Amino acid sequence: MDPQENPGPADVISPREPPLRARGRRTILGDFLDYAPIAAAAFAIPQFLPQIIKVRGTDDTAGVSWTWATLTSVNNAAWFAYFALSGFWTALAPSSSATLLAGALATMLVLRGQVKARPTMLISAWAALLIAGFAVAGRSGLGTLLTAAFVLQVTPAIWTAYRTDHPTGISRGTWMLVFR
Repeated sequence: MDPQENPGPADVISPREPPLRARGRRTILGDFLDYAPIAAAAFAIPQFLPQIIKVRGTDDTAGVSWTWATLTSVNNAAWFAYFALSGFWTALAPSSSATLLAGALATMLVLRGQVKARPTMLISAWAALLIAGFAVAGRSGLGTLLTAAFVLQVTPAIWTAYRTDHPTGISRGTWMLVFR
């Protein structure tokens, strides 16, 4: 096809091109999805700050899950890779900030003795599965695994809070932002 020609209905358009309607206009859904990463950033960037501030200020970790913080960091690092491979540049800010802040919280919890061997092995296995999914099926393999990542990462937080008699270390602000 000549680059000067307008594509016809039978011509294939690159998946990197924005969704188009007739006469070259973008679709409403395409416009809406362009703003979704910005909305995600509004929640993802500050979501760990209340918990980090509370743990740092009180040293109270009762009910706070190291597994949740670590899985969140691992999953968001994988989302960062997925978004970079997909060319979704605006989504890199929320995924990188969640990776770094969840990692900082996980480190704080390690320093306070919250890490255990079994969850460490399971998280390592999950990270290996994410890498294997990408190695075998590329970006789509990674994306498929990441569809289950949120449920996988929040389950330890809910379970830890439920099993803790007095979960005084939990920050309500973080829970409100995570479970929005």
